[in-house]
Amino acid sequence: MAPVPPFFRYPMVPTGDVYFRRQGPQQWTGLVLNTMVRQLSLAPNPYGAEPTLTITYERDGFRNPESLRDWEISIAGDSFTELGYLPYEELFTTRLGASLQVRVRNLGVSYTGPLTQLSYLRDYGLSPKTRDVFITFFEGNDLGALDWEYSSLERWRTTGEREYRQFQTQSSFTRALWQFFDTLNGKVRPADPINAYFTAPTGATPVTLVYTPPSRAQLEAH
Repeated sequence: MAPVPPFFRYPMVPTGDVYFRRQGPQQWTGLVLNTMVRQLSLAPNPYGAEPTLTITYERDGFRNPESLRDWEISIAGDSFTELGYLPYEELFTTRLGASLQVRVRNLGVSYTGPLTQLSYLRDYGLSPKTRDVFITFFEGNDLGALDWEYSSLERWRTTGEREYRQFQTQSSFTRALWQFFDTLNGKVRPADPINAYFTAPTGATPVTLVYTPPSRAQLEAH
């Protein structure tokens, strides 16, 4: 089994015009967040009580039961939809389906933006009973993802050739995770994983905040 949880891997399987999805079916067992924290030697470790999980992906590389063949709602998004460190029962798409008493297909994949997610909805999100489709948009990094997705699409339209991704040997998992953090915001450098607290009636929960939405001045005119 690969030491890197799927949640921290780039999607590699070509789909749509210029986009990528995860390989499926696949399964990974272990401590998703602890794997990252330990390899980066971060302290303190806010995920010390993380349980061992088995994370599964169905035939198309998404986090749904393999038996799901028809559904009322599809929701595409990035890491905030995939939630590759939570069991299937705790995904917000799973809870939404239970609350509304409908079937919801989760089309979340980290390292993707709105154009990829639109492609997912078109190619994997529709079934005979589908009546609603959604994209979860996160302004912290989706605007940047939209920019490089659009550039890839324009190159394909100009040249007729799409990009492909190939696995390359990575001798250092620490370096791989460092590169992951580097893509989050272009200037993120993980040091102390706890830099904020979420306050609730049950107490304060340590959290990691690494995204900052771009300012208006940073946005291009188009």
